[in-house]
Amino acid sequence: MSENEHSLTTEMDDDALAGIEGLTGYSDADQYLATRFKQGGRDVYCIDLSVPQLVATLPKPDHTQTLDANRKINLKHAQDFATYVRDKMDWIIPPLLLRAPTDTFKFESKKSIGGTEWGILTLPRLARHDLKIVDGQHRILGFHLAFEYLNEDRDTARGKLRTLERRGEKPELRQQEKRVIQISEEHQRLAAERVAVQIVIVDAADEYKQMFVDIAENAKGISKSLQKRFDSRHVVNRCLDAVMEHRLLEGRIDTERDRVLGRSEYLMSGRNLADIVSTVQVGAPGRIAKKREEELTESKLIDDTMLFLDTLIEGFTDFMAVADNVLTPLELRSRSLLASTTMQRILAGVYHDLLFASQTKNVLPPRDPDEPDRIRVPRLRSRGEVVRFFQSLAPHMSAPVRDDSPWIQHTEQFEPDSSGPRARTQDLKALTLTVRNWAIETPEWLKST
Repeated sequence: MSENEHSLTTEMDDDALAGIEGLTGYSDADQYLATRFKQGGRDVYCIDLSVPQLVATLPKPDHTQTLDANRKINLKHAQDFATYVRDKMDWIIPPLLLRAPTDTFKFESKKSIGGTEWGILTLPRLARHDLKIVDGQHRILGFHLAFEYLNEDRDTARGKLRTLERRGEKPELRQQEKRVIQISEEHQRLAAERVAVQIVIVDAADEYKQMFVDIAENAKGISKSLQKRFDSRHVVNRCLDAVMEHRLLEGRIDTERDRVLGRSEYLMSGRNLADIVSTVQVGAPGRIAKKREEELTESKLIDDTMLFLDTLIEGFTDFMAVADNVLTPLELRSRSLLASTTMQRILAGVYHDLLFASQTKNVLPPRDPDEPDRIRVPRLRSRGEVVRFFQSLAPHMSAPVRDDSPWIQHTEQFEPDSSGPRARTQDLKALTLTVRNWAIETPEWLKST
């Protein structure tokens, strides 16, 4: 090849390769717009990542291993977060907090205002494993799981679509095409939305362990009562403000704490009230399934709960005294089982079973050892009958319970000198069934009162 021919070939090769310097797939580092500032004497970098970027950049936490300077991962919590991110278009989280050793990054400052610098942060791809989690391991694992589930759903949907195309099944084909589009739109949504990430520069193990302790100690978690009042996603929670206006409850609900104990002037907490609203609808223990949640309306829940509270006032003179401001919740707590939030929930379960669960099968104990168990289906009862049944229970609501109390003699859910039944789910269900049976077939000891 002549010198001129070699020169021409080289020029053509240069032209063919012109402009390829920006191919990011061959880069050994990633660059981000970032800020840098000082916090606690340490350098902190702030960037934002899309969900696909986050999954590609941060290693997936191993839930079977406890991370250094962190607690063990609860897999279900991470799975629930994955569901939350996929299901809720308005999802929100605080920034993830990571740590990295000195000299991991290169930062090119472009502008500084006050104590904050704006610039370009360069992260070598070989250094990705230098990024360690300080706070947010469940969220990071949840993002990985969400993307894995999303990709699995896409593969399954595409495979089913191809099968339907081959078979020519047009009605099912149109539905499956919609499903593929839906998953594609979810991919695009997660790719467009961002997650804030803060990276603190720290080297010493004792220092980043102390960081974890300081974060955990200074963070104030939200109580279930406050969560239920502010969380509008669930129909039960949306009803609480209206139900709290009932005269038995007005001014007597602790919306900050989850439990009312000791010298509290409240009758119950917001969390307890939410449990009662649910129990009135579905019975003890009051867990509302997703499908039922979608069927329920706020007006129905409010009306049904208000009627239950009316029934409590009509059935128990102590509740009437509280509603009339003659008796305080604190005084009630000193003398009556009615102050027990577990007992209140049991009464809600009994109320539900007697009024709404008319087709529920009920196993009653045999009258004598030779008689087999009998299956009874309680008939639909009127609210007036429930009021009269509650009135028959009222004389037996004294607390603390004594050894000769019917609650000790005829149930297995009380301890001597206790002021309420045991609160475990199995005890809650068992005692609700027992009290409901007393309403269906009155025991001798209750007939005499």
